[in-house]
Amino acid sequence: MNDEGSKNNFLVTCERQLARAENVVNNHKKFLVELEGLNLLIEEHWTEVFNESSLSSMSKEEKNDLKQLTRRIKFLEQIAKSKATWFNGLEDFTQRSPKT
Repeated sequence: MNDEGSKNNFLVTCERQLARAENVVNNHKKFLVELEGLNLLIEEHWTEVFNESSLSSMSKEEKNDLKQLTRRIKFLEQIAKSKATWFNGLEDFTQRSPKT
């Protein structure tokens, strides 16, 4: 597959994975599963798809799409961190609470 095809395939796959994660934000277990899938996808393909050569040849629209994609990823990351902080705080609270 050519670089353009790889890039488009990655973007479509990433878009689908993001949508799945966004749709289950309120279901902690499903959200974690979708984030793991997204993380694996990014780890395996990001650098091969978005190297200096491909970034320099991207159109303005493609760059905007990529920017939007990274914003959505960062937003999900913030949600995940917030959930982790909340769960850690709850765990600390229950461990310090008097046992009944």
